[in-house]
Amino acid sequence: MKIFPAVLYVLATAASAAEAATIGYWDFEDVPGSELPSTLNQGNTDNWDRNILNSYTATAASGKGVYRLRRPGGVAPDGSPLGSTSFVYVGFHNSGTASYRAAIDSFSFAGHGGSATGFRGEERVRFELLDDAFPSTSARMILQRIRDPADGTSQVFLSGEALSVGGTATDIAPVSIFSGDTSVVPLSLSLDVDFDTDSYSVSYAFADAPMTIIGSGSIDMDRGLRYGRLTTFRKLDSTPTERIDIDSIQIIAVPECKTSCASVLALCIVLAFHRHAERQKSTR
Repeated sequence: MKIFPAVLYVLATAASAAEAATIGYWDFEDVPGSELPSTLNQGNTDNWDRNILNSYTATAASGKGVYRLRRPGGVAPDGSPLGSTSFVYVGFHNSGTASYRAAIDSFSFAGHGGSATGFRGEERVRFELLDDAFPSTSARMILQRIRDPADGTSQVFLSGEALSVGGTATDIAPVSIFSGDTSVVPLSLSLDVDFDTDSYSVSYAFADAPMTIIGSGSIDMDRGLRYGRLTTFRKLDSTPTERIDIDSIQIIAVPECKTSCASVLALCIVLAFHRHAERQKSTR
């Protein structure tokens, strides 16, 4: 018996679409001035639990709706960074793959200079997938500006980090992806985690260029995914124009293909038998 390719293709494509779930998607085409928890989530999970202080939706120069990060400096009374983080619950996933994708419409950094070797010293934004609300980070990607105080030049870096109790997780070293303080060229970022191989990677692209993977690492084998998190560090309102405009955020999960794929294959075989039997009848 021949299993007809067209049948297999259509059903496999449908199965793939059913398996991949966009857990959360925010395009920030909301009323200007909206806070993060009030933005429309076009996915199928909860919304963000709080706003990043002094950040809001806006219309960018490109005409797109964006979430504009403009967090002030300083710390809260308990010593934590002031208004710096927001969580979104996405359900529990510990197999298959997950992705955190962020589209940056533009960015403009300003403020004091730091050490060119002090990667953690300047403004940065973290896009994170967490096993628990705090502090069980499975993996995260970090967008970071470093300004050399000697000559005033700046570079924007991208890196990855994974945390673990036993020390099995590994980081992705910072890679310079842009020279300067300001860019109006759209930037795509992607954090991709494979819970079956306990690995992750970070990639980026400007405009319509192909995605470039800056590196890969290992995650703690005991950690999965329950939350997405957006976190900022340092001052993002040193001047009236300093900001990071996020065009969209998307969190995706693709469960491990086991029972559902087997069901689809069984259905393919049944349909193939049925089609074969119908053809046999028509030739009698």
